[in-house]
Amino acid sequence: MSKPKKKENKLSMLINDDGKTSNVVGEAIAATAHNDAFSNPGARTGFGMENLINTTEYPLTRLTQDWGLLTSLYRSSWIVQRVCSIIPEDAMTDLSIDAPGLDQDSIDRLQDCIDKAKVRRSLIDALKWARLYGGSAAIIMIDGQDDDLAKPLRINEILPGSFRGLFVVDRWSGIYPSLELVSNRKSPDFGLPRWYEVRDEDGVMQYRVHHSRVLRFIGTDMPYYESIAEQYWGTSAIEAMYDDLVRRDNVTHNIANLTFKACLSVYEIEGLDQIFASASAQAQRRMYSMIQAMSVLESNLGVKLINKGDGVQQLQYGFGGLPEVLDGAMLDVSGATAIPATRLFGRSPAGMNATGESDEKIYRGTLEQQRSTHIYPVLEKLAPVVAMSALGGVPAGLEFTLPPLDEMSPVEKSDLIDKQSQYLERLFQAGIIPADTVLTGVRNAQNDMNVTSSITDDDINAVKGKYLKDISPQADPYGGIFQGVEGETENTPGATENLQPENDLAETQPNTPETENV
Repeated sequence: MSKPKKKENKLSMLINDDGKTSNVVGEAIAATAHNDAFSNPGARTGFGMENLINTTEYPLTRLTQDWGLLTSLYRSSWIVQRVCSIIPEDAMTDLSIDAPGLDQDSIDRLQDCIDKAKVRRSLIDALKWARLYGGSAAIIMIDGQDDDLAKPLRINEILPGSFRGLFVVDRWSGIYPSLELVSNRKSPDFGLPRWYEVRDEDGVMQYRVHHSRVLRFIGTDMPYYESIAEQYWGTSAIEAMYDDLVRRDNVTHNIANLTFKACLSVYEIEGLDQIFASASAQAQRRMYSMIQAMSVLESNLGVKLINKGDGVQQLQYGFGGLPEVLDGAMLDVSGATAIPATRLFGRSPAGMNATGESDEKIYRGTLEQQRSTHIYPVLEKLAPVVAMSALGGVPAGLEFTLPPLDEMSPVEKSDLIDKQSQYLERLFQAGIIPADTVLTGVRNAQNDMNVTSSITDDDINAVKGKYLKDISPQADPYGGIFQGVEGETENTPGATENLQPENDLAETQPNTPETENV
């Protein structure tokens, strides 16, 4: 088969055989013309021109596959450690149990099973190693099923008290996905490896685990072919931030080195160039010894000894602008990791009127995305396993949930409850809603804020269907003139029992239709 002819680069038309630029600018423009690109051959700017921007390349490095580099970074860089751990720890907060109609004793048994198996700690570790290496797995450990790991997990065969937790391994710790994929379209693992082989340090397979017994965790999602290149795992979170991390580390080290040159002494020695050019080696050694002695005296005694006629000049280095350079490098790392600088570097918000609220809002969105993508599917798969072990059955509607990320402070909860209570009180005072609706609304507001309410069902039933006029009399707008007059005060808004009319007021009251019977 003949070798295909190499396609000629149209940009080569700009160069003549002698290496000089061609004068046929029109032909060059026609050769490199693109309808959606900018080009200026005269200025060498735009698409296809020979300049520094167009020489930029983005090689496919696949840094995730460099286990040694990632491990070294995690061991030596506190930033890498925080990048791998902050999001899992912030997203994977305390597990909550949601099951309609489930009694408190059953909830306590489920929570006790979760705590004894250290489920939360195992899930955080799995998420952490997935962010570092691009993938990890947590194998569901059940007593009595060691010989059935290659078989699908059957929930109804899990015996009470048999759940023993999760065995967490990262993608480089001896677990290897099989080439055979799940073909069942109804399975949540459709298109993923059907089995996972657990091997020892010599590469000998010890177990073959069915995918239904494995909780998968990946780092950053990749397109299909790159996912295959990563053995159906993701990529490390360090890969996208590596260049920014290198720049930040170099900036900090260079700033540290500049502190040694903050004050530099310059000695003017006549004929110094001749000494190094023509003097003997012995003379040069004496020169070095003299400079070293002067340095020791300056360091220990603060004294400078120089030859008469020689000069000394002090050069002070200015550090202005370096904080901005360092801040820029830190912000690049923060942006690459999707973690606010206030959380990643532990620094206070910067800038005029900065509060950090916008950063926290964006960060909470990132955590919600991590929960929905990487955590909730795992909890959905794990919940029936824990329920069978703790209760012997799976309650209808059982879910493992996580507390909301925007948890309010006690003061904020109290303020919100007060506002809702005041709103209900205004509706009650206006005669729009009955008293039981007010008490129910206040109790619901307290329950929503996880505040213990003192309002009982008996309190609500005692005032059921009663409005303000049925519970307490209103103020009498007529000043109590008709107090005690049968047939008048009962229908008069605001009449009160204890309000007595003044005698002089009663005597001077004109005979109006309302007072003819007085």
